[in-house]
Amino acid sequence: MIPTNALDPALTAQASLPDLIASRGHLLLVGNVARRVISPGPYSATKEAVPSMGESIRREVSAQGVGWPA
Repeated sequence: MIPTNALDPALTAQASLPDLIASRGHLLLVGNVARRVISPGPYSATKEAVPSMGESIRREVSAQGVGWPA
């Protein structure tokens, strides 16, 4: 569960960023609303990782021309 929900989006973003920076492209990370429902175990935490990671990446690379869908 943790690799699919948190690690895979991170690895995809990491692999895509050099081309996105070069082309001044857009990065879109898709999560779901399950992150807003607190449940026992790691499931909610792994779902929260995607938007948190996206915000972190946005702050890091927006000055390099990578855009974000509105």
